[in-house]
Amino acid sequence: ANTAVAKLSKEGADRRGVVTTDYSARAEFDRFSRLAEIMNKLVRLFHLRHQFRGFYEDSKQSEAVKKNLQKINMLAG
Repeated sequence: ANTAVAKLSKEGADRRGVVTTDYSARAEFDRFSRLAEIMNKLVRLFHLRHQFRGFYEDSKQSEAVKKNLQKINMLAG
């Protein structure tokens, strides 16, 4: 069993011999770019959420301003 494990680890398989891990520059680059893609998506989502929250708060504020103007007009009228 030990020799089989040693052979597998030499071939670049992990110790269980289930997943082969590719440490070539290409594989590293692929992993990194996949991670960067995910990070970009997360950042975009947070940005959109922030924008939407700002828009929502602005619309609520403008509603409040309209109501106040209506009150002022009623009082003045």
